[in-house]
Amino acid sequence: MGELGRLGHTEVRFYSQLAPELTGVPKAYETAFDPWTGRYLLILEDLPAASCVFPDTLHPLSLDQASLIVELLAALHATFWDRLPNDGARAVGVALHTLR
Repeated sequence: MGELGRLGHTEVRFYSQLAPELTGVPKAYETAFDPWTGRYLLILEDLPAASCVFPDTLHPLSLDQASLIVELLAALHATFWDRLPNDGARAVGVALHTLR
């Protein structure tokens, strides 16, 4: 499975197992991942187009957008702080197993 397959697997695991514990994350109605092909499916709640921004490499983030991302990542990490084993393991799989 290539890089995109691993990305899909991670995204499916995020929306199916971690996102339900977070606020402000779109609700996932269905997720699926095929480890053989790397293909995946995410059915997320509809988001208002006016409040969504999808940056790309041609239009870099502004300082305010980058600051917001750092704040959101800090909130994400704070949600799961001290919920991983203290053996140095940091894989998402360990976090998911711990949360079950």
